[in-house]
Amino acid sequence: MRVALTSKIVTTRSMANQNPRYPHPPGCRGCSLDSIGFGFAPPSGPPDARLVFIGEALGWEEAIAGEPFYGAAGGVLSRLCTRAGIERRHVRIANVVSCRPPGDYLVGAAWEEHAISQCRQYLDPVLADVPDNAVVVPLGATALTTVLGLRGVEGVSVKDFHGTVSRSVDDRYWVVPTFHPSHLQRGAMNLIEVVSQDLRLADRIGQRGFVRSPSELVVDPHPDWLRGWVDRYLGDVAADPEGYHLALDTEFAEKAGGADESEVVLGDGTSPITRVNGGRDQRLGWTVPYRQPYIAILEDLLRGVGAQRGWLWLWNKYADLDHLRRAGHRLDGIQAVDAMWLWHYLQSDLPRGLGFVAPMASDFGAWKHWGKQKHLEGQYAAADGVQTWRTSMWLLKAAIDQGIWDIFLTDWHERDEYVLRPAHDLGTPVNRQSLENFHEELQRKLASVLERIKLTAAQGVLKPKLGYAKKPKSDVPPKTVLGKLVAGDAKATYMLEGVRLVEREVDVEILVCVGCGATEVGQRHRCRTPKAARRRKNDPIVVVDPPAAQLEARHVLRPRYFWQLPFNPDAPAQILAYLASQNIAAPVDKKTKRATTNKKALDQLKQQHRDDPFFQLQMDWKAVQKVDSTYAVGSLAKLDADDRLHPEFLPKPSTFRDSCQNPNLQNVVADKAGAEGLAAGFRKCIEARDGVPAGTTAEQLAAWETRWPI
Repeated sequence: MRVALTSKIVTTRSMANQNPRYPHPPGCRGCSLDSIGFGFAPPSGPPDARLVFIGEALGWEEAIAGEPFYGAAGGVLSRLCTRAGIERRHVRIANVVSCRPPGDYLVGAAWEEHAISQCRQYLDPVLADVPDNAVVVPLGATALTTVLGLRGVEGVSVKDFHGTVSRSVDDRYWVVPTFHPSHLQRGAMNLIEVVSQDLRLADRIGQRGFVRSPSELVVDPHPDWLRGWVDRYLGDVAADPEGYHLALDTEFAEKAGGADESEVVLGDGTSPITRVNGGRDQRLGWTVPYRQPYIAILEDLLRGVGAQRGWLWLWNKYADLDHLRRAGHRLDGIQAVDAMWLWHYLQSDLPRGLGFVAPMASDFGAWKHWGKQKHLEGQYAAADGVQTWRTSMWLLKAAIDQGIWDIFLTDWHERDEYVLRPAHDLGTPVNRQSLENFHEELQRKLASVLERIKLTAAQGVLKPKLGYAKKPKSDVPPKTVLGKLVAGDAKATYMLEGVRLVEREVDVEILVCVGCGATEVGQRHRCRTPKAARRRKNDPIVVVDPPAAQLEARHVLRPRYFWQLPFNPDAPAQILAYLASQNIAAPVDKKTKRATTNKKALDQLKQQHRDDPFFQLQMDWKAVQKVDSTYAVGSLAKLDADDRLHPEFLPKPSTFRDSCQNPNLQNVVADKAGAEGLAAGFRKCIEARDGVPAGTTAEQLAAWETRWPI
């Protein structure tokens, strides 16, 4: 396999400066890519194949060879097929777009939708030839949304659709999406086994068919239905606490619209619960609005589970438990397990969202995008209930089969309950005065950077764009000119002190009426009627018509007034203007093909132009400003009444150490200044204190002392 792949790479390298094998066919006339797209590739593989791969568009090698997935991405696809036990020669392969867009840029490009629509004339026959109940595998988001008719539908993503099974729009064949090989090639090789598993599933369905497991979604049932469900469940738990597991999920503003549970930051926001979802088996999921009388029934459920020391499974559990506690629910006695972190414990290098993991555990199908559609919100929430249960039980079985369930309970679950979560709840003490002093020190550093920027050739801009025809009466520009500034900050002082009013002669286009000679008139100008001659008595009345307006555009110089602003280090356009003034080519984003001034670009420019201090000053500005906004100002805003921060402490199985976030106390910023660096400056504000934190209950102290007697 290595020899074959290497030979293909050698072949594609020799393709440089070659013409494409196939020119655009006549059907491409009128397409937005006809004149700027490169090459053409018809589908490859047998037309009656029971496995059909659909990619996005051609790359350079594919365009030269006239064959889809011929180049580097094709090499990855071949390896994936081999891992999945699939012979590529038996697979039909095509693309949504049959030529190569400029710079391999399709998604988000101006030509995207028109090109996809125009290329349907080549894709539709491929899909029409798919045998009944065969399988189409869309590779990547473009193919996914095109094949399933989901173009423009909000919330659709490959991470939530991979490995799921859907029917085609015409209900003829199965669709099993997965990630595009180029996505793996660009740094996501951790997904290689996930994609291989998706391909195995597709191949198996193509050979044996597919029957989905039965499921039922109960949306907003009568309270009596929920009461009966809760009573039956609590009766089962009382008889066998270890044998029955409950999955629970809450909906609130931060999770609205199908947001990835793993991205909900704990401690952010105090939005109320809007729904509660649940399940206890692989068949049924339910959801109810969070209002009475449902709240009272849910309270009975939680109290009953706690009284029996029952198991409760959640995904990113504290996002749900914190909202339940804030709503007044007691959760004592409940054995609450975070299924998301059990997954991370088992597979630390893969995404943690329920939508990503569930297809490996359940054949329910994709549902996360329902959350973005108002009329499907209820079904989405109920599906969360059953999918949380199915996925949690799959993970429990996997942990037991691999012999690490007991290790997980000790190493993560109990350590989280007795160490990491209390560390979050109790908080990290901070010396407020030291933090305020640190903020002032950072502002002085920012002021110093700005002073040095003044010594460079960097220039600010003139505002407003067209200037003022009359001189402003005020010596201070309006807020619309200066933008949002924080009073007292170094940047605000720099901008206010550096701005000045200037007068410029500007080339202005005006309208002149040739008919009457009026200047600087508007588009609706009407010429004045000439004054009629004095009429004598008995003379006839003479009606004098006004001349017809004859407008002509002319350019003249006129004085205009502008606010000259100092250089703004936060404005990418002004950085690009500086590069242009110095005849320096701006780095270009490989994907968008547009000039960029991101951190990587600035570091590249600094290395190339070591004699120009501007680029190092820009990087210094960004580093100091980040620490100030996130760790000084940001932390001051997050301090509680006892001057404590409450970061979220998390275990990281992939690195064998713990980490924390919001804020990250361990990796403040990358600097090499040691004890004098920015990171050290922030850490000096953290202090050790004697005594018990305010708000600590006697029950908490007793639990900790029992767990770790001194």
